[in-house]
Amino acid sequence: QDLRNLGNHERWAEFHSIYAPLIVRFAQKTGCTDVTAQREVLQETMISLTRVLPGFRYDGKLSGFRGLLYTIVRNHVRSAWRRRGALRLQADLPDWDLEAVSDRSPEANPEAMWEKLWRQNLLLRALERVRKQVLGTTYESFMAYVIEGRPAVRVAQELGIEVNAVHQHRHRMVRLLREQVRLLQGDVGETMDGEPHGT
Repeated sequence: QDLRNLGNHERWAEFHSIYAPLIVRFAQKTGCTDVTAQREVLQETMISLTRVLPGFRYDGKLSGFRGLLYTIVRNHVRSAWRRRGALRLQADLPDWDLEAVSDRSPEANPEAMWEKLWRQNLLLRALERVRKQVLGTTYESFMAYVIEGRPAVRVAQELGIEVNAVHQHRHRMVRLLREQVRLLQGDVGETMDGEPHGT
């Protein structure tokens, strides 16, 4: 809710660091293949948020902020795609229905893509936070065992720890990740709709 205060530069900077990767990644996946277009989508999305968030009501529903952000980003992706893609089409096909074309992109189901990228982004941002809370060995064993899918025995041998420690590190990391994801979602008035894989 601090984001309603446009003068809270610290919270806006934190918000940008959390959600900018999601916005850019979604733009990449839905047709904005060049960096300039991706930056335009990001910039225009942030401008739009400064206009709508002060009046946005946080009701605690999962679809609230997530849906709002999706709508804003999707609209700006369409605008960017239309500007860059439709101009080329117009040169070759002057009679083409550009309005219909503007809703088409390489990603057939943008809502499903958004949901997938949303969860990935939250987990990545949570992982960045958790990494600062644990010892290097804990983080390394979790990444090797859970993320990379390597056998626990091999991970233990490489790190010089017991196999049981690898499993303990996994449980601790998953618990900390849950907490951080809840905090991240709580910042925008949402609640967990599931738990990290591997629980």
